[in-house]
Amino acid sequence: MTTLVNIARYHLVDRLTYLALPWGIMAFSFLVNLAIAAVVPSPQGNYTAGLVTIYVFLFVCGALSMTRSLPFGLMLGVSRRSYYLGTALLIVVLGAVYGWG
Repeated sequence: MTTLVNIARYHLVDRLTYLALPWGIMAFSFLVNLAIAAVVPSPQGNYTAGLVTIYVFLFVCGALSMTRSLPFGLMLGVSRRSYYLGTALLIVVLGAVYGWG
């Protein structure tokens, strides 16, 4: 279990990607969707699919983390399974914290 926590902490070395950018992307997406809703009024409601942006952003972050930090983690002796489980632990914890906040 300590290995998984250490891998999650290893990802948080790049704090901007995991802690600040998701909130910034969501704020920007909200403003764009608000502007679209103001310009194009709809009698049934405004559905702009703005929530998709956070999923796409986190998918890109996951792909970049695999290409940036996995080789270094493997050089440190971390197994691929531990790396995957530690990354999944980080995403679950961040999802719970972001969902609560």
